[in-house]
Amino acid sequence: MAHMIVLSKKYIFVLILLVYAALFFIIPQTEYLPADPGIKILQVKDFIKKNYRSFAAVYNGEKIDPERVFFPVKSPMAYKINNEIYTG
Repeated sequence: MAHMIVLSKKYIFVLILLVYAALFFIIPQTEYLPADPGIKILQVKDFIKKNYRSFAAVYNGEKIDPERVFFPVKSPMAYKINNEIYTG
């Protein structure tokens, strides 16, 4: 009887493993990855563009929108200090 329990646990483990493997190949990779690493990459790139002096976001539309009214990210995901936008 105890041998049957071990086999059923192995069977369940293999079944779960197969389901996860199938989901890994069926669902697009971007669907289950968190978004946080993406913003961190952008923050590091902006930090480098500002010569390591500021963590403020680089805004390419600064010439036509100096007040950053149309900045694509709003509070609570970004905040404005001294006319600089910081994302978090």
